[in-house]
Formats: sequence, structure tokens, C-alpha cells
Amino acid sequence: MHNLKFNQLNYLIIPIILLLATALYSTYQEYLFCLLIAVGNLLLLTREIHWKKLLLFCLCLSPAIGASYLTGHLFTANNDAEISHMNALNLCIRLFTITMISFAFMIHMPKEKIMLELMQRKILPVAIGFGLLSTLNAFSHFADEFRRIQIAYQMRYQRSFYSPKIILPLLVASARYAQNVSISMFNRGLNKKRTYSHETNKFKFLDYLILGLNLIFLVAYRFLIYLT
Repeated sequence: MHNLKFNQLNYLIIPIILLLATALYSTYQEYLFCLLIAVGNLLLLTREIHWKKLLLFCLCLSPAIGASYLTGHLFTANNDAEISHMNALNLCIRLFTITMISFAFMIHMPKEKIMLELMQRKILPVAIGFGLLSTLNAFSHFADEFRRIQIAYQMRYQRSFYSPKIILPLLVASARYAQNVSISMFNRGLNKKRTYSHETNKFKFLDYLILGLNLIFLVAYRFLIYLT
């Protein structure tokens, strides 16, 4: 749940800053520091962190990270084993940091509020914004529809509800959803010239403070690493 003390656009600005810092950094200590900063930001921005989803994603990501380490370590052009190890470690930790920061902020950000905020600030066109909103809402709609079809199939046939026959009614439901969304947008006169009015949340002192602290910590740590 989003912390109302902060502006929802922080879910976009902060990960961009962290990803840029990760691109500029060059050691695995700096990458892990960016990941630590990301966790601290999530603790401030959201009231509940989805630890189970993050852990499950880490487990799914671990084979790819391990493969990147082995590839960088075994097929490097350097003959020094220690240098090859450090290069491979920096590469895999960098990939892990970029992926985890992107995924963590993606699952916690209030997507609908951010879309509405971007449309109100004229950063995102209204036609594209509502199209993205309908796409995001489609995922939850299809998940509910899939569960309903599973229960109906199991009650009717008393068989496993993972049968390929479920695909056909799910495709029909998706076609109906797309038709209803298109009719709704057409009736509302949605086009490129359509305007949209939504109350925007202005940036407050806390928003500027958290952004400033992120920049200060990242620059200070980089300067500290440079001195050492």
C-alpha cells in the first residue's frame, strides 16, 4: 500500500536514479549499495513490502545469475584467475541489482495513480494512457476469469482443471473484454484531442528530501570509493 506522505511519482524517479547510478558504478560493492538504497526507499514509500514475491523472483533469477558468472569467469580473455573472478562477480551482481531494482519498484508502484498523474501533467497522451490502463486492468480480469473457468470445468467434468480445453473459453472472454473496452472508449469520445482532468499531488518537502538524500548518498559513496 502506498504511503500517502510521498508523491507516487517517486516510484518512477527513484528507480531511474538508482539505475543510472548502477550504470555509472563499476564494482560489486557499489551495486550492492544501490540495492540497499532501493530497499530503504521501498520501506519509506510503501507500507507493506511483498517479501515473498521478491524472494520467489530471486530464486527464479538465481540460475541466470549463476550462468552469467560462469560465462564471465570461464570465457574471459584475461589469464589471471583473480581478475577473471572479479570481472565475473561484478557482471553478475550488476545484472542482479538492475533486475531486482526494476522488479521491486514495478510490483509496488500504484500503476493506476501513476498513469493518471502522468496524463494530468501532459507527460503521457490521454489515448495512450487509457490504453495502458485497460491493459493493466486486463491482467487481473483474466486471472479472475481463468479461476472461474477452472472451477466451472472441474465441477462439470470432475477432471483436472489444467486441461487445454480451458484456453478456448479464455480466448472468448479476452475477446469480449477487448470489445467492451473499445466500445467504452469510443462512447467516451477518446481520441488524441481529448483532455483529462485529475487532481495532481504536488511535490512536498518530504519528496524533495528523499530525492536529495538519494543523490547525496550515491554521490558520497562514489566519492568515498574513489578516495579509497
